[in-house]
Amino acid sequence: MEDFVEEAVYEFGPDTISEEIIPFGKSFDPQICHTDPEKTTGTIYGGLIDSACQTWSLFMCLFVEHYLPGSASLGSTGVDEFRCVNPMLPEVLLRLRIKVYTM
Repeated sequence: MEDFVEEAVYEFGPDTISEEIIPFGKSFDPQICHTDPEKTTGTIYGGLIDSACQTWSLFMCLFVEHYLPGSASLGSTGVDEFRCVNPMLPEVLLRLRIKVYTM
């Protein structure tokens, strides 16, 4: 736990998920907004959007690859905040921001 500095802020990315939207959607969140570019052109999104599950998966990958020391993982006690307030379009660059509040 000494590797984590209270009140420290870390940022990682950017990354995109463009090429993985359809395969991920078909496997884990098979709504047309994640799987069918033709049918989504007439929706409120105007095209494909990323699944929030996929966004979370990308953030977890960034967290593990760039922040979490391999021996420090003790499992998760939970996540206090994860919000997708806007649809994630294929061209959006995603960034992860982590703040350590208390130890």
